[in-house]
Amino acid sequence: MPVLWYCPGNGRCFWVNLPAAVFFDLDGTLADTETAWRKAEEELCAQAGVAPSNDLLEHLVGVDMDSAARLLIDYTGLKWSVERINAYLLDRVNASLEQGVVWQPGMRELLTFLNTSQVKCGLVTSSPLSMARVVIDHLPKGSFDVIVTGDDVDSPKPHPEPYVRAAGLVGAQARDCIALEDSPTGVKSAMSAGCITVAIPHMVQVPAVKGLSRIPSARYLTAPVMEALMSGSTINNI
Repeated sequence: MPVLWYCPGNGRCFWVNLPAAVFFDLDGTLADTETAWRKAEEELCAQAGVAPSNDLLEHLVGVDMDSAARLLIDYTGLKWSVERINAYLLDRVNASLEQGVVWQPGMRELLTFLNTSQVKCGLVTSSPLSMARVVIDHLPKGSFDVIVTGDDVDSPKPHPEPYVRAAGLVGAQARDCIALEDSPTGVKSAMSAGCITVAIPHMVQVPAVKGLSRIPSARYLTAPVMEALMSGSTINNI
């Protein structure tokens, strides 16, 4: 695993051990794409003449597109196929993101730090590759070593397959990797895969569970904090 000579600016420098890889969820974790998804979902509900409930909107956070489409069909009563629902939502979300991406606090800085420190970075998302590419195009080329999308797995989050696949692609054990998530669905996927999991809640609450760290933003993930996580410590700073 990478080792870094760390100088925090207080006159003291020391070696810190970094994770083999850091995996970023996309929607709501790396970037505030959830706002675009929510607007598209509200517009879809308007097609059926209904307003989405808060309960529905919360259940849609973190789930794969096919599951979200089925929830929306059941709620709205629209006689649309899953494929048509997905196309409707994706067209609107991609159009919004092409105008610009709002990064979650500290995420761009964390990604830059990891890239310069030679820590492998992976994007692990339930969204399709076409949508992930729109976001990635706003980042420097090579920001992510691996990308695992909803198109790449048979069993999406909350199943562990996405994170198991990501760890395999970077050639690391999941237990040596940190996963960043914003939803209970994503947290369950990462923890089930064996990753050191850090929740950064955005639109929905993430309950405290044994072994899970929770922080308000990526700005808290300094090199010493990551080393502490690798040593088995957990943080609950929410």
